[in-house]
Amino acid sequence: MKSRKLFTLIFPSFLIIILIAVILLGSYESGIIRKFYIDTVISDMKVRADLITNRIIDNNLLSMPEKLQKECIQLSRIAGVRITIIRNDGKVLNDSHKNPELMDNHKDRPEIIKALSGNTGHSIRYSYTLKRELLYLAVPCFYDNNLKAVVRVAIPFSDYQKTLLKYQLKLIWGGLIILFLSGIVSYLISKGISRPIEEIKKGADRFAKGDFSLPVDGTGTKEITALADTMNLMAKQLDQRIRTISMQQKEQEAMLRSMKEGILAVDQEEKIIKINKAASVYLGIDRKDINKKHVYEVIRHKEILEFIDEAMGEKNHLEKEVVIEANEYKVLLLSSDLIKDESE
Repeated sequence: MKSRKLFTLIFPSFLIIILIAVILLGSYESGIIRKFYIDTVISDMKVRADLITNRIIDNNLLSMPEKLQKECIQLSRIAGVRITIIRNDGKVLNDSHKNPELMDNHKDRPEIIKALSGNTGHSIRYSYTLKRELLYLAVPCFYDNNLKAVVRVAIPFSDYQKTLLKYQLKLIWGGLIILFLSGIVSYLISKGISRPIEEIKKGADRFAKGDFSLPVDGTGTKEITALADTMNLMAKQLDQRIRTISMQQKEQEAMLRSMKEGILAVDQEEKIIKINKAASVYLGIDRKDINKKHVYEVIRHKEILEFIDEAMGEKNHLEKEVVIEANEYKVLLLSSDLIKDESE
């Protein structure tokens, strides 16, 4: 699985969380604004409906159909609403915008059902009479404590929807501005978190390459600073150890070069890991390009090879004299010691 940068993980996560929060908050606020706006409109319609109802009751207009018709038309113009008078059995007695004889029984309308129970009812639905969506509000009309009729007022809801849409658009723009500003803040926070870690990574890469000249920048949180300080201390100690080992190697090289005794070091696989000049002269071999080569590839003397094989299996000190008869007669005193790792 391909790894990703810390910034590309943190920043999009912040944006997604903020976006979800803005959408949820915007939806909630939009619902509250819509409810508040509709409740305000309904309260205003209730006042108008109550005034119309009182006018009808005070003038006993239910018993005078012709006068009721004229009064409804006049009140409709004054109040700016459609007025419908429905009898308690659902029959339409009067309507300010249409002939009541052509209208269906309204007993099954939701706002009428609520009003016939003695309460104020309202609903938003499509009017097939006027071919548009209307907001209806119905109030009961009592005569001598008897519910005789229902007074219903209605207004085109599309006009209020336009006003409501303006508020919602403002809310959307506000949400976008919040999202934009939050995105900037999230970017800065994400960079503030990821930048110190990226600097530590760069420092670790330098240390891995053996460059200890520049310390890791530990600017950031307390934890980041502590991590950077630890890495810098580790790098300092590692640099000192490398310098010490390098110095020891140089000293060993100088000592091996100055020794008259021949030194040959092999690993567990009998591959040459170190040979000094004296040993190469005694054995008559070239020191160039023999490191990591097997002794059998370099040394041709049988007794010396047998001694090496014996020494590899022996934990104690071994000594043996070997005679070499090549260009000149030589007697070599071979000596071996096993070098163990301190951890073993």
